Amino acid sequence: MSLDKTLHMHKWYRSREGRYVFSALEQEINSILSEVFGYYAVEIGEHTCIRTLLSESRIKNNISIFSHTPSKVSGNMSLIADAEFIPLAFDNLDLVVASHVFEGSEYPHQVLREIDRILVPEGHCLLIGFNPFSYLGLSKILRLNKCFQRQQTFRSIGKMKDWLKVRGFEIISTQTYGFRPSIENKKLFSSLEFLEKAGQRFGRKLGNIYLIHAKKTELAQTPISSWKSNKILRRKPAIIAASREVSK
Repeated sequence: MSLDKTLHMHKWYRSREGRYVFSALEQEINSILSEVFGYYAVEIGEHTCIRTLLSESRIKNNISIFSHTPSKVSGNMSLIADAEFIPLAFDNLDLVVASHVFEGSEYPHQVLREIDRILVPEGHCLLIGFNPFSYLGLSKILRLNKCFQRQQTFRSIGKMKDWLKVRGFEIISTQTYGFRPSIENKKLFSSLEFLEKAGQRFGRKLGNIYLIHAKKTELAQTPISSWKSNKILRRKPAIIAASREVSK
């Protein structure tokens, strides 16, 4: 995803609705992470530049993958790479947290193939995305929200779940957050709190943000190379790898 699209997305997360949603999202992710164990975890996507989502992870070896050079580095290891070409070994990750990597990618199926490739069998995947069937999705279509560009594609929950199932993933849970429009007036925003309660009870598929928790269930693929004997994951200081975008 380009730096320009990333900055627009971050602007929404700094809004009143964005901050509310991020707080709820972070709480749910921390609950999931308390039950996920392993050796290596990676987070990729736009939240890596806002705030790490792996702070409460029981997995100590955490890797952050940025789409561009970050202002600061968090986690044990860091990489700069494209989501379509993740420079990590086959069947080596126990957890992947992917936030908004599908909205700006021209090759979303390649992104999912890469996530599938690097996860171990029974490895966990958390996908975060903007829901097209929401206030946010409607405002994007009507071009009422300047935080999003026309080139960005909001992938529906149903489509993402179908893609995951085709790749051999089991869907563990699906949650949505944020049922209010982006309103900066604190009093008016608070007066619409009833929409959150109604949404969670009657319209759970209509939240602005969704979180899909999936688990890889297929057998591990044996790569035709010596990658398994030369894994790049080691307990070393941060690694910076140039991507195609950065090298331009």
